[in-house]
Amino acid sequence: MVNNSANTLEFKIERTIPASPNEVFDGWLNPKTPGNPWNAAEKFVLDRV
Repeated sequence: MVNNSANTLEFKIERTIPASPNEVFDGWLNPKTPGNPWNAAEKFVLDRV
């Protein structure tokens, strides 16, 4: 018998960034900005749930 159930963890992380929304958005899209989701790994795969 195979158990195909998955464990799910859900996190909610909030942070206040002392910048305007435009500055945050530009930094989020800039691949040279460290810590953004686009340069966290060599390959980034998003799967629909």
